[in-house]
Amino acid sequence: MPFHKALRSEIVDHSKKSMNYELNSHHFKVKLGFTLIELIVVISIIGILATIGTATYTTAQQKSRDVRRKQDLGALKSALILYYRDYDNFPSADTTNDEYFASDGSLNWIPGLKDYLQKPIKDPIQTSLPIFLAFGNFFQYVFDNLTKPSEVFAAVTEHPLQDKGLSAANVSFNLVDWNMGYKFTPNVNGQITQLGLRCNSGSRPVKLYDSTGTTILASKNVTAAGTSTWVYEPITPYPVTAGTSYIVAVRSKDVNTGLALNYCLNSLTTSYTQGNVTVNSSNYKAASDDMISSPTDTATIYGEADVGFEPSTTEPPPPVGSTTCQTNNVYCYFVPADKLTFTLWAQLENTKSPDLSSNPDALCYNTNPPSPQLNYCLKSPSL
Repeated sequence: MPFHKALRSEIVDHSKKSMNYELNSHHFKVKLGFTLIELIVVISIIGILATIGTATYTTAQQKSRDVRRKQDLGALKSALILYYRDYDNFPSADTTNDEYFASDGSLNWIPGLKDYLQKPIKDPIQTSLPIFLAFGNFFQYVFDNLTKPSEVFAAVTEHPLQDKGLSAANVSFNLVDWNMGYKFTPNVNGQITQLGLRCNSGSRPVKLYDSTGTTILASKNVTAAGTSTWVYEPITPYPVTAGTSYIVAVRSKDVNTGLALNYCLNSLTTSYTQGNVTVNSSNYKAASDDMISSPTDTATIYGEADVGFEPSTTEPPPPVGSTTCQTNNVYCYFVPADKLTFTLWAQLENTKSPDLSSNPDALCYNTNPPSPQLNYCLKSPSL
């Protein structure tokens, strides 16, 4: 073959091989990056997943707070039952009306219940409780909140007459219906938590009066156990003010038979100060439910009645009943005028909960809440 034909044939063969290489190279070339459409699709998927995740997280938060609310109301219910066993009624502000109390962050938002709780109990949102704390150990929670202080440390209670260290009471065999006791003045703010007596026999009414002796502030029947034994019965704590005088007296009349009893007395010069209380004078009056009399500073204390006085702590005073349960995210305590039942209310966030008061199977179905947003309740048991 001539040289020029051989050269042309070689060039043609080389061109075909080069073209085939380019085609093959183009076929196997790797593409880098995303198209705009692909990016939009990915972003949309991420948005949907984020929405689902946020909704799931929010629902979990709501359910965990609802668990806490149910536990809180259960703890309050148990504390109220303990209170009832001590005082034969449920706590109130001592009015003659139905009363409502809303959680305010204090330990004593239900008046008198602080002695049965060691921590304030309030709605998780009111507390701003982190979600991970809402799943705390329930049994530890119950222990922390329901252990009475008296089981951990003794409350400081002063007995102005008993603490004086008197000898055994003398008995006057004078079967006359007397009302006898003493006038006293607290030197610090506090509360009267007990009424007591010391005498030979009989169940007698012991009463706390204002300084004039005309208004009965508290009353309790106390059964005597002998001339050397003081007996005290708990009452719903009554707040007393430093510098204000009060009277405590016992009637020498058996509450069961209605018959006049002997009365007890002891030699004691008034006035004197015992602890945080000053005993001012002896008081007495014949056959009456009031103590209007001329106080007599004698060397004899008649009646052998006494009080249990607890000096105030830093706790706020008992709240006055109100309708502040209208506020969102609070617990509400309702006690009727007779103080023999109660209802506790809370606001659940899970609108599908079977425990909502709108559910026919719920405990509080057909029970009117103090405010529309309250939708879950616990009621007092039959005691």
